[in-house]
Amino acid sequence: MSTEISSDLPGQEPRLRFMRDLASALAQAQAALLALDVDTLEVQNGRQLALCDGLGRIEATSAKHNQDAGIATELSSLLVPSAPPSPPPASSAADALELRRLALQVRNLNQVQAALLRRAARSLEILAALHTRYALTYASPAELRNSPAFLPRNP
Repeated sequence: MSTEISSDLPGQEPRLRFMRDLASALAQAQAALLALDVDTLEVQNGRQLALCDGLGRIEATSAKHNQDAGIATELSSLLVPSAPPSPPPASSAADALELRRLALQVRNLNQVQAALLRRAARSLEILAALHTRYALTYASPAELRNSPAFLPRNP
């Protein structure tokens, strides 16, 4: 899976691709977390990080492009009066709707993953507390056999 920004994709398509992949990575990470599959969880977390970095680069590129386009539009409107802008094509409206749906899905998946991670952290804290509290009380049989209390006494 390549996280490079492709300039040949029109409009919202790079964002859509990254958001779809991010939703997939979140779902796979959650499945790995529930299955206690640490290797897959680490792979999916790395994938999520790369996808978020890619989305950040797309947003930064888009913001710079919009800023440059805004300045160019402002300058051209000062020089030549123009007609009102045409409405966006239907595909970009559909893409925007799909992007919004994906953003909501990713948000929901993030909330679910955060809850799963909190639950896992609580479970680990409970196990660590139990281990700390009772580690000296419940020793292994081998440790008990070698302890001074169980060694034979010399008369």
